[in-house]
Amino acid sequence: MRRSIQYLVPLLLLFAFSPVMGQPPSFLGVTLGEPRETVQATMEESFPEAEDPAVLEDKKTTMVIYKDLSDDYRKLTLHFHPNGRLTGLNLQTALEKEELLLELLPEYGSPTRPTKRGYIWKLENKYQISITVFVKGESDLKLSDRAAYDKWGRPWLNEKDDRTDEQSDSDSGS
Repeated sequence: MRRSIQYLVPLLLLFAFSPVMGQPPSFLGVTLGEPRETVQATMEESFPEAEDPAVLEDKKTTMVIYKDLSDDYRKLTLHFHPNGRLTGLNLQTALEKEELLLELLPEYGSPTRPTKRGYIWKLENKYQISITVFVKGESDLKLSDRAAYDKWGRPWLNEKDDRTDEQSDSDSGS
């Protein structure tokens, strides 16, 4: 009996500090997969002094870039799928990688693996979190949905098919 409890405690601790199975990661109050309006409203509420973000759009993604949000958060880039869902969050921060690691440990547990410049968490459903140090004294945090385009489709690849279907419908209706 005593021996089984020995093995049960570490197992329970592992589940207590591991992310909710298959749930998208979140940081700064936003979660991957949320609609753009919700994410931007959260950013405006969290950082009321921030300037209006720069918005860069193309067929594959929309990037919304906030600069100088606070003393700790220097630059935040939000990546949105063409359907308006958040697929990535890149945060350039003045925090050391160990400080950022300590913020993530309670929710996501230990990283899947350390890297030369930081840490990576490979989560279920192809979600990924990484901390990377490019410049001493700064860390970059990246949350990404690696399967976003498979999950929500690739409308820019299906445009020809959609137009062909519409033409077929209009041709058959006349």
